[in-house]
Amino acid sequence: MLSTSKVPRGGLGQFRADGKQRPRPLAVVGAGYDIDTVLWADSQLVALRNHDVASLDWDNLAEQIADLGKSAKHAVWSHLSVLQMHMIKYEIQPERRSNSWRMSIRNARRELQFLLEDSPSLRPYLLSIFDRTRADAADLYGVERRTGS
Repeated sequence: MLSTSKVPRGGLGQFRADGKQRPRPLAVVGAGYDIDTVLWADSQLVALRNHDVASLDWDNLAEQIADLGKSAKHAVWSHLSVLQMHMIKYEIQPERRSNSWRMSIRNARRELQFLLEDSPSLRPYLLSIFDRTRADAADLYGVERRTGS
């Protein structure tokens, strides 16, 4: 009997006798990157895990890997911007402080913490954009620019 810890989400039918995942049928793999990126990614993952170099879509794999870094940086920028905006609102409008602002501040901090724990190399990026996101938020609310915290 197979251990359930070794059974992938797709069930037992995806495995060959040697324990490697079966490649998807060519008609499905042929759908390709431009038609169904999730299906394409699944087929590429199978090829990578099986060391099936011939089935790898090198150009699109390289593009996807490059996009991972961009996506992570975008997430840092987005969460830091929200944090900066709500921190400024919290400072300049004490009479309007609410639980939703506090929750937004806490959530942005938590998301940034998770991103940095997952990818510590993002810390220098966060530090490099900190003053700009603060200045952007200050401009948005018409308050004097400050740098640092």
